[in-house]
Amino acid sequence: MRVTTANECVSEYTISMAVKSSAPQTIKRYLKYALYRYRDSDNSEVAYYFAQLAFLLMCVCGDTLAKWRGVFREYDASDYRDSKQQPESAQMTYEQAIAHCKKSVKMIAKDGIDTLLADEHEAFDEADVLEYPLYQQRWMTLRDYPVLYMIYEAADEALAIRTTRLMWQKILLYADMLDAPLEHPAAHLADAYRACLKYFIILNTIGVLRAYKNDLAVLRDVCTAVSLVADLLANDEVVNWREISAICDQCAAAFRYSDDVALYRDYLKTLRATYQRAVNVYFDDTYQGEAPRCPG
Repeated sequence: MRVTTANECVSEYTISMAVKSSAPQTIKRYLKYALYRYRDSDNSEVAYYFAQLAFLLMCVCGDTLAKWRGVFREYDASDYRDSKQQPESAQMTYEQAIAHCKKSVKMIAKDGIDTLLADEHEAFDEADVLEYPLYQQRWMTLRDYPVLYMIYEAADEALAIRTTRLMWQKILLYADMLDAPLEHPAAHLADAYRACLKYFIILNTIGVLRAYKNDLAVLRDVCTAVSLVADLLANDEVVNWREISAICDQCAAAFRYSDDVALYRDYLKTLRATYQRAVNVYFDDTYQGEAPRCPG
């Protein structure tokens, strides 16, 4: 089997970009390519996966927003909220939007994730309370307000499909960055927090591999992205990214060539359970049953 390399995939992306050899620049180029490829396709969930990957890598690496704004801009190009927003909808200030998020997140934390998972109607209502006012904000983009935008996207995801523990955990965890400097949201993240964001990357990847197991192009592009993450985070002491990349490649190959698909599907399920437990442990250890920090 011939594996398509990252450089070959990047070369398909014809928008003018300077070619650089460093790992950070390589993965940024590739994510721009992936977002350009999927932003106007029927696979909007794939574009969302790559947008989340870019956001999480910015936070994990402790980068400023300026270093990733060009990548985020590709995702903003697929934002069709303008065509659906009410012309007369009230526009909040940035400070008001932050206050709205904090109020909603406190309500979510007070009720508890277990309660929301047990009551589908309550979960929908709380996601809707958080999501709809943010949906109407015409000024809110990923490239300018990434934390706010990712909270909105997670709430929107909760409305679109049956909610999961991971969706609520993302909302609660991202809310901890609302008071960080806008241009440097990951400036003061603790190591344990960054580790949890890395687990999000793995869980998101497993989810998209399982959902698109019959789409060879998506499998290829996701595996290429993970291999570039492994290059970027080669010295990570928390996650063995080479191992994660190899697992993704093996599962994608099995799905592609119809080997023992059930075996690899179960393997991904086990891997997902492992990293979901790691996220749960972070919540238990950090918050000890209390609501996540959300100042204000």
